[in-house]
Amino acid sequence: MGLAATQARFLECTARKSNVEYQGQQINEQRTLLANKSSAMYNQMLVLKVPTPPSQTDYTRVVYNTSINGKAVKLSESEVSTIMTAVKALAGDGGTGSASSYKTSADTTITIDGQAYKYASRVNSTDTNFYPNSINEKTGRLSSLYLNQTTAFSDKSDPVKNDDEYNSSIAYFSISEEIDQAAYDDAYNQYKYDQYVYEKEIQDINAQTSVLQQQDKVLELQLKQLDTEQSALKTELEALDKVVGDAVESGYKTFGG
Repeated sequence: MGLAATQARFLECTARKSNVEYQGQQINEQRTLLANKSSAMYNQMLVLKVPTPPSQTDYTRVVYNTSINGKAVKLSESEVSTIMTAVKALAGDGGTGSASSYKTSADTTITIDGQAYKYASRVNSTDTNFYPNSINEKTGRLSSLYLNQTTAFSDKSDPVKNDDEYNSSIAYFSISEEIDQAAYDDAYNQYKYDQYVYEKEIQDINAQTSVLQQQDKVLELQLKQLDTEQSALKTELEALDKVVGDAVESGYKTFGG
């Protein structure tokens, strides 16, 4: 190969080497973009809220069961709380009554299970079971309550009759806990829906991440091919440079001796 041809090939390889370097830069920029997208996908997955199944404990309610006029009645804790507030207000701070002294609700009533009832509190009673009605001091829960659909205490002047009528109209409560099944079922159905949405979002993120990984592998292969070509061009340029250098040196020796 003559000097002119060698120089032409040298210039061609130099131009090709520059083009390969440019292509490599472009591929690296594309891989960086893919890496940023993949990172964004990962961050998106991290902020997803993992659904948690509802706990039956959160849907457990306290229920007061009793029998009023032979009819089974079930009261919620909130209903009993309202009743307790009413009877405590009726009892006041005790007054100066005797052991058989009572305060009645007069025209005021409590509605239970659709029925209106008179209620009463024993005032300053020596029998703490019934002051005001019966509230468990340890739990703060109502255990019994005077309820009557007629006028409370037909003969208020007779303490014995008062006591008899009071005791005969006491409704005793048994306290239990039960699951609010309807509310729990609603919460569980919402959990199943949230779980489906969560899993769908995870699947979508994984699918998109997989596509990005495949694209990156293609670019990585292209970059390796360019690196191989770059290495070959570098070797050829070094050889051509030596040929040109040797030719120039030979020419100087011939003409400059």
